[in-house]
Amino acid sequence: MEQEQATSVEVDSILFGFYTDDEVRRLSVKRLTRSERLDAKMCPVPGGLLDPAMGPVNANDTCKTCAQQPGNCPGHFGHIELSKPLFNPLLFDTLRDLLRSTCFTCRKFRLSAQLVDRYARELELLARGDVVQAKNLQDSAVSEESVEMDEDGSVDKPAPPSDRGNKIWTSIQLKEAHSIFSKLMKKRVNKCANCGMKNPPIKCQIYGWLTIQGTDGSAVRRKAITDYNLEGDGHISNPNGTGVSGLMDDRVKASSNQTKDLSDDRPLLATEVESILKDLWEKEARFCMLLCDFQQNLCVSEKRRGYEMFFLKSMLVPPNRFRPSTNSSLGIMEHPQNVMLSKVQEANLALQHDNPNHMDILTRWRDLQTSVNLFYDSSKGLVKSDKDGHGVRQLVDKKTGIVRQKIMGKRVNHSCRTVISPDPFLAVNEIGIPPAAASKLTYPEKVTPWNAKNLRGAIRNGAEIHPGATHYKVNNNLYKLQADHSKRHPTAKTLLASRGSISQPGKDPRCEFESKVVYRHIQDGDIVLVNRQPTLHKPSMMAHVVRVLPGEKTIRMHYANCSTYNADFDGDEMNVHFPQDEISRAEAINIVDANKQYIGPRSGEAVRGLIQDHIVGAVLLTKVDTFLSREEYSQLVYGSCVSSTRGPCQSGKRVSIVNDDDTLELLPPAFVKPERWTGKQVITTILNHLTKGHPPFTVEMKGKISVQYLTAKVRHVAEGEKLRDPEELVLYIRHNELLKGMIDKNQFGNHGIIHTVHELYGADTAGRLLSIFSRLFTLFLAVSWIYLWNR
Repeated sequence: MEQEQATSVEVDSILFGFYTDDEVRRLSVKRLTRSERLDAKMCPVPGGLLDPAMGPVNANDTCKTCAQQPGNCPGHFGHIELSKPLFNPLLFDTLRDLLRSTCFTCRKFRLSAQLVDRYARELELLARGDVVQAKNLQDSAVSEESVEMDEDGSVDKPAPPSDRGNKIWTSIQLKEAHSIFSKLMKKRVNKCANCGMKNPPIKCQIYGWLTIQGTDGSAVRRKAITDYNLEGDGHISNPNGTGVSGLMDDRVKASSNQTKDLSDDRPLLATEVESILKDLWEKEARFCMLLCDFQQNLCVSEKRRGYEMFFLKSMLVPPNRFRPSTNSSLGIMEHPQNVMLSKVQEANLALQHDNPNHMDILTRWRDLQTSVNLFYDSSKGLVKSDKDGHGVRQLVDKKTGIVRQKIMGKRVNHSCRTVISPDPFLAVNEIGIPPAAASKLTYPEKVTPWNAKNLRGAIRNGAEIHPGATHYKVNNNLYKLQADHSKRHPTAKTLLASRGSISQPGKDPRCEFESKVVYRHIQDGDIVLVNRQPTLHKPSMMAHVVRVLPGEKTIRMHYANCSTYNADFDGDEMNVHFPQDEISRAEAINIVDANKQYIGPRSGEAVRGLIQDHIVGAVLLTKVDTFLSREEYSQLVYGSCVSSTRGPCQSGKRVSIVNDDDTLELLPPAFVKPERWTGKQVITTILNHLTKGHPPFTVEMKGKISVQYLTAKVRHVAEGEKLRDPEELVLYIRHNELLKGMIDKNQFGNHGIIHTVHELYGADTAGRLLSIFSRLFTLFLAVSWIYLWNR
């Protein structure tokens, strides 16, 4: 096994969770108390968001915590102590559903104890891994013996939950657990099944800010604000029944006296919600601790305080190295996270100021909640500019997140995907790649004396210029080519040189380059696999030869491939996969080459052909009265037979015979004076060129053209005399010479000319003939203007 393929550690799974406030303070090396980042001298402000304790900011600085240089310092976390408790934006939707299912009076679930017990038993079965039994329990009715009742009608208190060893839930278990939780949350009841009380309606007009309908609540708001002490332990005392329970008493009094106005809405603060969830966790411990299992992987002691994950009292600030500022011609461009953290700190400091006006405090509290929402999830912003930000969730979530981009990678590496466009001048087994994709796809090519010149040029071009290179490897050590053009020249010059190992005894200097690999761009002649989804049968994935087409922006493909891919050019997208070693390339070109897919595997019928425009051009070219001058005849033969993939020929340069096509042998004119060639002679010249070195073939087959097309009018025939079909209805080729007949639709289908050549000379020759006919009939229609005249 090669060194680059050996693995010592394999990532099996990733577990996400939420730090508690104590863990945040233990991880942090500095409490941030100021909103400024830099002072007048552009130096980091102590206690600010760029405090030197969290890592060096400039290249010449030293970390104040670990005394390391920027390249060695891993970075250190800081934290912000929030003035008031806030809702966790990442769990706010779950919290809102949980509150709507909780009775504010008895602090239990509003559903019956039997139903909650059933859901808890389903979660316990899932936690043990018995998914089938949990599904059966969902489908079965709850028996009367399933819940033992005390004399007072309450459910027996379950035994304390056991620690399951922090077992990680599988994706199937999590899916079923979320389904059970959603069922409990979606069940709406008017009155609590335990105490018979009603909850006030909960509203959420601004994400992260709850309101409930009730009395004026000014005393309640004042009590909730003043009761919370940031310097204390955050415990909410409620001796006089104020808060939500007090509100419930007010609603009872109002219903009896009819003297209170219940139409006003008041905010439901995080301090009040925390008190509700704390009581819920004590009274519904069995279900709530199971809820902690699939929300966070906690031990039993932590599960008893699991409600704390819904609230934030401190924020962890990332190290400086992950929030670098960018210098540009317009000045210093701040990192998006620095901007959002500054807004959080400003709102937090404003809330700390003494203000006797309780409405101002609530407004600042709401602004702080909104700023924290944007930092964690920018999609919850109120305006479009906020939604376009980069929150913590946006850094992790979806295709552009670090999980998909850095950890999981793409679903398929070394591939590209774009819209397809037609190109009749490509060979049927070629695929046109746009430069944007060609400069991203690379192939690890080993350095040899025969390709060193081309690879040197690729290294000099770099990653931006095609054909170039992005990386190179020496002795299994991968290096990225530098962006500076001048710094790539030494690497290119020493491509065949060793690094001092030739002085070792027994080393051959001529073999030192064998350990070097250059990751060059994809180029003309490379082999790729192409497929269109859904890939349902064998010809849906074929191998093609690459042609990089400058100036194009889409994948270009020949019309003949549409039937095998079941594709058309109305916006279809296709995938290109680039094999990364010689064995894969050899398998692709010898097993699934597009030319070898002419015969369908199901019935042996031909599945590739040309479009109707080419058939029209073939009939017009090969009909009996088509005559061509020397220039037209030579242009059609040369334009169709000479491959467009041959290397470019520059003036004054020697032309390599390897890149040259076989000599084209032209036929004498059919009419000597004036010199005229028939369209049938063009076909004869092409067949002679293709079968050079092989015996010629003879074939006779009936065409599809009707008699009415060949005769101006139907001739009157005497009684008993049989009407003879015109000779042009039957195509006859003798020793590669087209003597009579026309090439029509039958010649491109089963048992036609292409099928005959495929059986006699092989798939590659049949593919070449199909490509030549495509170029020939396209050129003929364009040169003669017949196609435009008919339109």
